[in-house]
Amino acid sequence: MNILFIHIKELLQTRDKSEVKMMGKSMSELPHIKNAFLRIKGDTIHSYGSMSSLVIKATDKVIDITGKIILPTWCDSHSHVVYARLCRSSTLFWVASRAVLRRGTSMCLRPE
Repeated sequence: MNILFIHIKELLQTRDKSEVKMMGKSMSELPHIKNAFLRIKGDTIHSYGSMSSLVIKATDKVIDITGKIILPTWCDSHSHVVYARLCRSSTLFWVASRAVLRRGTSMCLRPE
């Protein structure tokens, strides 16, 4: 079965060519499609495009997400190291630690 998202407000990062690494000017470009669809087959993007070009298949599980934005290939693979000694209180350290566990974008290290 395929999962088909329809009526996507904006489908972002719709590049024709796969990019291994982006830097400089290419990072300021954000190709997108308004009023789009996205078809997932297994764990892979199968097809995408404008709603006007969509053909719904019998094997599609259709999910209407009118008004929502999808960033299917967005991967922010960096992290921030935060040292507890820079925190003014242990409360701040624990708040930062909880944020790390929930979002996974930062790391708090408590010095021994």
